Amino acid sequence: MQGHGVTITVTLRQCEDNANARCVVGLDVTSQGHEVSLEHGQIYVNNVGVTLPYSDDVVYIKQATSLFLLIRAFELTVTFDRAQRLSINLGPFFESKVKIKILTLLCNPW
Repeated sequence: MQGHGVTITVTLRQCEDNANARCVVGLDVTSQGHEVSLEHGQIYVNNVGVTLPYSDDVVYIKQATSLFLLIRAFELTVTFDRAQRLSINLGPFFESKVKIKILTLLCNPW
């Protein structure tokens, strides 16, 4: 099934309140030709600023709790606290199709 590739890019920098830790300052999720970007507290879909909740034929974004942002796209769910906690859940479609490059963000600060 073509057109269902997913790319997630995380941008890190030194946390303001902890010099030994790294915080997520940018997050890009691309799925089915849609790009969701979080930069400096702003949310963009295909380079256009959006307000929450946001929904179209591919992407659904909302503030799930007072802490976590939720991004859903084709069998993909990302939750993010806009700092250090990031969770990525993939549905059965991605079984045996995922190549992962993982950087340990929280356990081994740089």
